[in-house]
Amino acid sequence: MSKLKIKTKERRFETARDLYGIFFEDINRAGDGGLYPEMLRNRSFEDSVLPEGYIQQEDGIHVKTVSGWLDEFCNGEGLCRWVKGNNISETEIPAWYTHNAKMELELTDTLNEHRDAALRIQFEKDGSLTNTGYCGISVKAGESYSLYLFAKAKEEIGLDVEIEYQGKVLTGNSLVVSGQEYTRYDMKLTAAEDCHEAQLTISCKEGGEILLGFISLMPDNTYMGHGLRTDLVEKLKGMSPKFMRFPGGCIVEGTTPSTAMRFRDTVGPAWERPSKLFLWHYRSTLGLGFHEYLQLCEDLGMEPMYVCNCGMTCQGRKSVLLEGEALDEMVQDTLDAIEYAIGSKESKWGRLRASMGHPEPFKMTYLYPNQNKIQTFVIMAEQIS
Repeated sequence: MSKLKIKTKERRFETARDLYGIFFEDINRAGDGGLYPEMLRNRSFEDSVLPEGYIQQEDGIHVKTVSGWLDEFCNGEGLCRWVKGNNISETEIPAWYTHNAKMELELTDTLNEHRDAALRIQFEKDGSLTNTGYCGISVKAGESYSLYLFAKAKEEIGLDVEIEYQGKVLTGNSLVVSGQEYTRYDMKLTAAEDCHEAQLTISCKEGGEILLGFISLMPDNTYMGHGLRTDLVEKLKGMSPKFMRFPGGCIVEGTTPSTAMRFRDTVGPAWERPSKLFLWHYRSTLGLGFHEYLQLCEDLGMEPMYVCNCGMTCQGRKSVLLEGEALDEMVQDTLDAIEYAIGSKESKWGRLRASMGHPEPFKMTYLYPNQNKIQTFVIMAEQIS
């Protein structure tokens, strides 16, 4: 019988310092609702909006890209088996439900140029709007959560904001919305007890109409105060990785040129980042973006390995090759990402990094062009040098 002897104390040769690392990709909602602990699903109200390059099919379930890739959409809920397996009740706007109220998407009067939709709600007396989160909202007794929203109303309107479970209020607060320009409203919510299946409810006693431009609910307790979920980051830290490859593989390419990842869409305030329909069947609001990845690498002592788009959409989904100005634009986006990471705070993208709380350059040694588009990589290398 053959035997294999492993002598861990008799090392024959040194291995590369950065040989072992981790590869992160936003699959199965690993970003929003996962490592990035947003508690409200569809916080930008855009999940049911088809991006450029997609065509809705007559069955109401499937969509097709202009290059011919057929996929399930289910009005933004994703795969049919998700809807069935999670007992998701039918609703016009994913994750949002009304009682004694009407809601509809507003596609013109949005919060900013990067938002595809806002949510208009017409409350009757004692009407309410509810978000079910990611299969429920999980809160812990004594822990605090920060909620902010952008809203406007033609007439002053009072709202009660509560995290509740089956009618039992776990925490809540009130606000008054007024003014015909979008205004940001903030509040703190502290849970009275543990609950893993709660929901957020916004109710209006007197009735009225508001327009919501964006809303977010996040735990105050995040890893080193940098906005990521503490327990998951600690799991990553326990693996002792030397590098992290991000933001993914297939999501970098997308299924259409419009859904391909671009660095510039993932930096700046969260409400100014355009959401992205991933080829894994759901949208992300990109709260976990380029800055957050770099900060995580710094916090855990990992080398960042940035994956850039080399000028194509996903090869396994009837790919589109970018040419001319479209390819030049993608190359420039990669150069801008490098400047954001390691440029001085006086540079264009370095100034934005500084405004995000990191005036000194991050460390970034590795660049990985997704797929083997050597010509594109050579062009990038020449421009960098």
